[in-house]
Amino acid sequence: MLTAALLLAALTPPPAGPDPAPAAGPDIRFPAAGPAAGPPAPAPPAAPAALSADRHFVVESAADLVVLVSPPGAAAVAREAGPLRVRGLFAGGGDVPETRTLAGKYLYFVTPAAGAAGPAEVIAFPVAGVRRPADLVRRLVAIGVAPQPPPAVKPPVDPAPRPATPAALRVLIVAETADPARLTPAQYAVVYGAQARADLNARCAVGPDGKTREWRIWDPDTVLTELPPAEAAAWSALMAKPRAGLPWVVAVDAADPAAAARYSGPLPPDAAAFAAALKAWAGGK
Repeated sequence: MLTAALLLAALTPPPAGPDPAPAAGPDIRFPAAGPAAGPPAPAPPAAPAALSADRHFVVESAADLVVLVSPPGAAAVAREAGPLRVRGLFAGGGDVPETRTLAGKYLYFVTPAAGAAGPAEVIAFPVAGVRRPADLVRRLVAIGVAPQPPPAVKPPVDPAPRPATPAALRVLIVAETADPARLTPAQYAVVYGAQARADLNARCAVGPDGKTREWRIWDPDTVLTELPPAEAAAWSALMAKPRAGLPWVVAVDAADPAAAARYSGPLPPDAAAFAAALKAWAGGK
């Protein structure tokens, strides 16, 4: 009833008299719905702005306003004199606290009520009354909704171990070789340990040169342009496999590289687990 009465009073035309000179609008400014994403373009009406307790939602104006929230009780409105410097998170801003100078002469901080959630509307109009449609500004808000980052897309991880026919392997380990400190001691033993390399020699095929076993431990930034074309193609296919982190292992049948990888996933946690995994990837041979 209070909201309806105030709106009715605001929309009632002033008493008849000489036409006043055209006046500038009240310059009512609401927070943006989200961070700017390039030059503005024609678009449908703005999506509801997020109104959450952890972010400042501020209506700025050069004229004194009546600011209402519908439904009543969904949020509180506090009036402050501007300009005012404020630090924190802001509706329509990023996820890092910032300091803003709110330049409006009149500032209205809208804060959701405890436990409130769902759609609502913030309505603002000059205390002096509504003389034209632009003087009445309405903004849909979603209470209790904060900006959420898009979900992370993780590359698929092949299950390990998987049953396989006996095969000699081609194995690629991708690790930050320039920064061994990023490996745990157990991972270090796999990447640099003598036992792990002996296990790789036992399970991997012999390469085109007739002596080098088909396993490599490379940095993710390794460039393969110096390899012979056929060899570069085989290893490039392994390097191109999606990775969700480092260190990462890809194992394929060296005789059938076009087949699905026998494993593509995180490095096993220690040398013993790595040896067992190699045996499983090779089909138990």
